[in-house]
Amino acid sequence: MKSTEISHPNPKLIKTTSRSGKVGKNRENLKLLKATKDQKGIILTLEELYKLDLPPRELILAPWLPMQSISMLCGWRGVGKTWLAMSIADAVTSGKSFGPWKVPNPVPCFYLDGEMPIQEYRTRFQAIGPEADRVCQLYPYSSALANFLGDPQPNLSDPKWRIWLKNQLLELGVRLLIVDNIGSLSGGIDENSRKDWFPINIFFIDLKHSGISTLMIHHFNKEMRQRGTSAREDNIDSSLELRKKRGSKREVHFIVSFSKDRVSPEFYPDIEDREFKLIQTHGRAKWEHKLCITNLTPIIEERLSKGDRNKDIAKELGISQSRVSQVKSGMKKKGNSSTSSRNTGQKWSVSDMDNLDENDLSPEDIE
Repeated sequence: MKSTEISHPNPKLIKTTSRSGKVGKNRENLKLLKATKDQKGIILTLEELYKLDLPPRELILAPWLPMQSISMLCGWRGVGKTWLAMSIADAVTSGKSFGPWKVPNPVPCFYLDGEMPIQEYRTRFQAIGPEADRVCQLYPYSSALANFLGDPQPNLSDPKWRIWLKNQLLELGVRLLIVDNIGSLSGGIDENSRKDWFPINIFFIDLKHSGISTLMIHHFNKEMRQRGTSAREDNIDSSLELRKKRGSKREVHFIVSFSKDRVSPEFYPDIEDREFKLIQTHGRAKWEHKLCITNLTPIIEERLSKGDRNKDIAKELGISQSRVSQVKSGMKKKGNSSTSSRNTGQKWSVSDMDNLDENDLSPEDIE
């Protein structure tokens, strides 16, 4: 199928492909698909599936946000969800890395906001990133502005509004839709009802098959998990949970944890619990981030079991080589130098620390 280019004010916009995506580049592959469909619908044998020359699934934000995906970001009110989501929107349209996550494929992004005053909406985007640095278009859609102009209020529970939104996304060549947030943009449904959520879920799946990824922003319940029906997580690729850093008070300072992911094992270190802090000075916003110290021991063990050198591990994780040596010594004592596990949460015990330099230990490493 032919590639089409969407016309925008920004001449740097990337080209977008038709609904079938990059599979259309392989004519022989299309012939096989068409012949198979003519004979028996879309049913394939395993041998026929192996013969398909399918393109790799590209990433928007590596390693956890791929093309044609559905993801969710949850947290308690005021924790900093919108700041994080806006920063992700800025990163994927400018091609800049965000935290430890890189942007191999900048894409146009549509940011749908359901509750913020338009003045604050604009101020935050101005603080996060200058427009001159953008490679692809970022389309901010404000429900507050729509209401001021007399347009219909955005509502994902309204079938007519969903049709309108999909048409706009396809016309603009959008590849990432950010929905901020589910509660304010799906009025009239029972959040605990799987049946009420079903049409919205089908809409996101339809966008996925149309080449558009969705990142949903949602709130925690009193148990500090995503609010409402668990069916909301059935079809998602990644689920991020934000929890406020203890003692951070009013500042935007939280821990990001992945409660669900479809990431290859080699990328596990990139989705370990990570601490983010927003620094605001003179109208500009800048993020600081670092791995949570309690997660370093299993990561070090995994790297050591692969044969990585102490100094390479220390440099990548931003720790001292003596810290790596301590973990290596502990592995030998425990007899597990050839095994490792992801996110074991294992800590040093006092008995494991005999003959170690305690000045190199952090309080989180000691039970």
